[in-house]
Order: sequence, then C-alpha cells, then structure tokens
Amino acid sequence: MNLISKWLPVYFSLGFAFLGCSHPLPQGMGSNHEIVVIADSLERHLFEKQLRHIFEKQVPTPQVERVFSLDFQQPQDFDFYRQWKNLLLISSLGSEGATAELMKSLLTPKALKKVEEASTYIFIKKDVWAKEQVLMVLTAKDNQALKRKLQVRASEIFELMEKCLDQKIKAWLYAKGEQRKTEKQLRERFGWMVRLPAGYKIEKQSADSNFVWIRKRNPDRWLFVHWENLQEASATIEKEYWAKRRDQTCQLCYQGDQVVLPLTEVNRATFGERKAVRLEGIWENRAKLAGGPFRTWFFVDSPSGRAFMVDIALCAPAFDKEPYLRHLEIIARTFSTLKPNPSR
Repeated sequence: MNLISKWLPVYFSLGFAFLGCSHPLPQGMGSNHEIVVIADSLERHLFEKQLRHIFEKQVPTPQVERVFSLDFQQPQDFDFYRQWKNLLLISSLGSEGATAELMKSLLTPKALKKVEEASTYIFIKKDVWAKEQVLMVLTAKDNQALKRKLQVRASEIFELMEKCLDQKIKAWLYAKGEQRKTEKQLRERFGWMVRLPAGYKIEKQSADSNFVWIRKRNPDRWLFVHWENLQEASATIEKEYWAKRRDQTCQLCYQGDQVVLPLTEVNRATFGERKAVRLEGIWENRAKLAGGPFRTWFFVDSPSGRAFMVDIALCAPAFDKEPYLRHLEIIARTFSTLKPNPSR
C-alpha cells in the first residue's frame, strides 16, 4: 500500500492508502463543474440539503447558474465513477453502509485515528484515478459530528473545492500560450500588468484616460482597468456610489452601459492581498438591447500611489455565463503593479 505524497498545501499531512498504478492515468471524465457524490441512502437523506447549500452556490447572471452541481450515486457504482473529475465521498466512520467501508479502505490507519479523535474531518487529493481529478472525503466519528462539521465548515469546504477548480481552469487557460510581449508593454507603459492568455486583445488603451480595455469575442467578454492618482480613498460601502463609478468609467468603452441596482450587490472583499470593495451583479444597455453579469473590484495600491478599478463582464446570450466569468476573474487576479508609479 502506498501513501499519497503530494498533498494540497493546507493541512493534509494524513492520507489515503491504495494500490499504486504503474500505467498512465486516463483523462478525467465529466464536467469541471459537476461533483459526483458517493453516499448511501441514509447519508444522502441526512446530508444532501447541506451539501447542496455548500456547493450549489448561485452566480448572479440573468439566468440561474451555479458554481457546482451535485450528482448523487450509490457506493455500488463507485467503480464506474472513480475516474470522474470531481468525486466526493461522504459518510461517518460509524455508519454500517458501504460508503463507510470504502472510505476505511482508502484512508490510512493514522488518518482514521485522527477522525476518531475529531481532529480531522476532510481529506482531499488530486489525480488519484484520473488526470484533473479531485477526490474529497468528508467524514467524522458519527453522523451528528459530521453534520456539525458541514454546518461550521461550509465555507472552508466550498473554498477548497473551488480552489481546485480554479487551478485546473488556470492551467487550461495558459496552456495555449501567454502574450508576454503585450504584458511587457502594459508593464512598461502603465506600471501594471495582467497575464494574458492567447486570444485576448487590447481593444483600447489610453494613458490620458488611465484606461485599458482587454477583450475576447465568441462570446464577447472583457476586462478593463482604470486608475487614478491616489488622493483620498472612499471608505463607503454604499452600492449607489460604486455603481455610479462603474457607469461613468464604462463610457470609455461602451456608452449606455448601466448597473442594474436591484440585481447588484456590494461587499468588502480582497483582491490579492489588497482590501477592496467588490460590486457584483448585472449590467444592461437598453439602447443596444444587451446585458450580462459583471464583477468590479475597487482598491488602493499604496506602493504605486494609485486607486484602481478592475472590471470583468460579458455579453453571452447563448452561453452559460459562470465558466466565462471564472476565466475572466482568474485573469483579473493575476494583476500586479510596479513601484514606484512610472512617469507618464
């Protein structure tokens, strides 16, 4: 039996044990956004509602879309689904069902002991039986303890699976090439850059307006960056204030775009290591009969002495929106600045 050695960098010094394979792994099956849940009927009845609450988070788009969708399957079908991209096993160790027995065969004695001691409840590993696979195990000593973990650790569980999703998507985005020459031009001219995958083009750039618009078509999606010299940063969390800021900046690329206030939310967030205000919701352009989802981050970059707005949005009537928003956010979060602020 081999102990899986390459752990995700959080708190996984324990592990799975299984017979090693000498042949290359097959490509993972299913969608990046689908999670196959292996659970006995009793555990499904006990935990399905909580699991759907954790993973099936709605994304603000004109239609209802979710980050993940759950597909519940019985443990006797595990061999068929073991090569799925996202695989979740859930059961308490005290259960008499087949899923508990499966988990006990996968986890090492040390891992099982930690579960019994209530010091560990989650295990996660990549590429166990297939490429691009994420295997997550949620367990506890008994069902009551597991239910409490799902309640208390809901955000942590979701973020771990979403982080794995982002890593897969990021690798795919940049596998087809990266526009390093364009990145260098942004760095040298404006003092900031984002990593640009193949296919994205600078639609407009203006040193006078402190504005760069990056775009890709089919479907139409874009990212723009606007900045100004830092004078006094606003500490307000008022939605109308930040929506007006976005509406004004959008005139530099799309005249007539407006934030739909009732379908938009504002909250405090982070952008990299910076504190930010995040505006997320729906934009519309009534003259062009267009609209779609957007996300905007407003933040101060103290080293460069500037306040930035980084915005992502798309207009994709015939497409699911969440995957493209995720692509854009992954690109946006590669944003970095130089110091000091270059002279214009």
